[in-house]
Amino acid sequence: MNEEIKPKQVLYYAQILPSVGIYNVLEMKVATVYDTYFAVIEKRDKHRYLFNYEDVGKTIFFNGSECLEKVKYAEAHGKKVSNETYYEED
Repeated sequence: MNEEIKPKQVLYYAQILPSVGIYNVLEMKVATVYDTYFAVIEKRDKHRYLFNYEDVGKTIFFNGSECLEKVKYAEAHGKKVSNETYYEED
């Protein structure tokens, strides 16, 4: 791990769930840092997630565009669940 994870730091989570067709980039804020893992809170809906430090560079990124590349690649190369397009209302 090149960078140290600190409380209140913004990280990006590549939420890739191909079996249900979910490919998202979630903006997270670090809530608590522990010895072997850290807790983050998703910016929009305030869900709390726990991640291991080994997840950095795999599903957790310091850079949003790097995270987006990972998600787009997974979506392009993942199995297609359905041909329907879903739109989310804000």
